[in-house]
Amino acid sequence: MNRTSTPADARLQSGCRLLTAALGALLLAISCLGCAPRRPPEAHWHVNESAESQGWRVSVAGLATLPPDPHRRPQDGHAFVSVHLRLENGTTATRYVMPERQMTLLDGDGHVYAPDRDAAVVAARAFQWLIPEGAFPPGAIAEGAVSYQIPLAAQDVRWVFRTSLLPGAQSITFLLGDMPWP
Repeated sequence: MNRTSTPADARLQSGCRLLTAALGALLLAISCLGCAPRRPPEAHWHVNESAESQGWRVSVAGLATLPPDPHRRPQDGHAFVSVHLRLENGTTATRYVMPERQMTLLDGDGHVYAPDRDAAVVAARAFQWLIPEGAFPPGAIAEGAVSYQIPLAAQDVRWVFRTSLLPGAQSITFLLGDMPWP
């Protein structure tokens, strides 16, 4: 008996092909995910430890509350603080640092704080701490501070340095803890 194709048979064959293609794509995606490079678990460093990542050696000496200044004051309920740090370029190429894009302060509630210019002026006046920024030739070492304005109630404070401005750059995180605010 010679059977002819019906529209139902054509739909069934088309559906089977579609299902086979979808399963193949799913298996390929699962296979690719298994081979994708994994980011190492995020490590944290503490004050006075030295961390290395992608040619940078970074250490944090501490988080200091800045003294009052008659010309520059934080908002009510906030304090000016500085992260005193040391950066070293351990590569053979000149590298660049932009603190406003690479250095952030975080608290335990997930709030992110960018460097604050008024706080930086207070740090420079009070301690002669300047912001490490700009070009870092091979082997260059800079000490200084990045300053922020954060709430007096901030706890579980962490400082993060991104190793570059490129998407997916590795970061170095220092745990600074809870600070006794004035």
